[in-house]
Amino acid sequence: MKLAGEGQSCADAPCETGFYCDSSTHLCKREAALGADCSNTRCSRDGYCDSQTNKCMELKDVGAACGSPWECKSIECTSGICTANGSLTTGFCFVPKAP
Repeated sequence: MKLAGEGQSCADAPCETGFYCDSSTHLCKREAALGADCSNTRCSRDGYCDSQTNKCMELKDVGAACGSPWECKSIECTSGICTANGSLTTGFCFVPKAP
């Protein structure tokens, strides 16, 4: 299957790496780089959007303080700490979208 590039329709094709499908326009948009503004876009796969600064921040390692699972490389935040994959009894069955 051919992948859609920047500005192309993603209604019937997934976007190329480094892009995401905007749910309102169904067009591929470039993911924001670390340190970039993320108020109207999604961060790259190695980052999350900090809700206080609206900047893309690097995903956190196991043991780091977190306020949301989206901040952690493992996508698991338990009692305010990024925890290892599999430390929870339930998990995600999909690739999460940034909040």
